Amino acid sequence: MAAGATFNGTDDVTDYTTGTECHVVWAVMKAITKEFLPGVVGYYYDQITGAAARGWVISRGVSQLWVGCWPIISSSRERPRQGLSRD
Repeated sequence: MAAGATFNGTDDVTDYTTGTECHVVWAVMKAITKEFLPGVVGYYYDQITGAAARGWVISRGVSQLWVGCWPIISSSRERPRQGLSRD
């Protein structure tokens, strides 16, 4: 799981201020074999403060809430090492 926040400033050319955003990304997987890992991944996104341009409030936060979840199948296989060796 990973969580974060994006703090945005004002664009001096357009005078547009983007709202502050927070997000969480997660994954749950179960190893069936060493190479086969099915599971689900998802995310949560929320704009927690509003956006504004030239003094006009465009959104007041909480107006953009996105939640998603979808299946994933991952496979892993060891690859031969390439590059420089110590020999």
